[in-house]
Amino acid sequence: MIKPHFKLNKTLQAIGVVLKETSSGRTANIINVLKTLYYADRMSLLERGFTITGDQPVAMERGPVLSHVYDFHKGRGKPSELAAYRQYFASMLEHNVLMNEDPGTELLTAKEISIIQKAYSEVPRNQWETSEWSHKMFPEWEKAYEVAQKENRLKEDISIESIATELGLADEIEFIEEAMAEDEVDAALKVA
Repeated sequence: MIKPHFKLNKTLQAIGVVLKETSSGRTANIINVLKTLYYADRMSLLERGFTITGDQPVAMERGPVLSHVYDFHKGRGKPSELAAYRQYFASMLEHNVLMNEDPGTELLTAKEISIIQKAYSEVPRNQWETSEWSHKMFPEWEKAYEVAQKENRLKEDISIESIATELGLADEIEFIEEAMAEDEVDAALKVA
């Protein structure tokens, strides 16, 4: 099973890109942010063989979300990662995220920024429509959420393999695993 490797700083910059796309340029409903980032990671997997954030996708009642980003918004996570998130973003009224400071984009490629912007342009703005849209758009969510419900859990991991299979990339799993490992090394070298 392919285990994604979370890229904190790249994820913070990706959140910043999403928020800059909004009409206010700094605030959005967290559901829209979560769905946009999930969709961008999925699009990146299809186009490049690896995700942007390296976050673990999970199936929850209102659709797929990225686990670290969701936890940060809820005030959970590793203290150092949560502190980094809070340097740039604040959770407002549990449903919105506000950018306090721009995290920049130096770790994101032009292609990644373009993918995030395209994902944002396709995700509905209304949070309820966004949830319904994600239920229809991502069959891997439905399969994982069914497991969560059978097991009486609130969430269930969505495997990279299941996303790849739904994208028609089942024969490319070995390539995806190699590409994600290479991307992890590249990300580590950029941060160092």
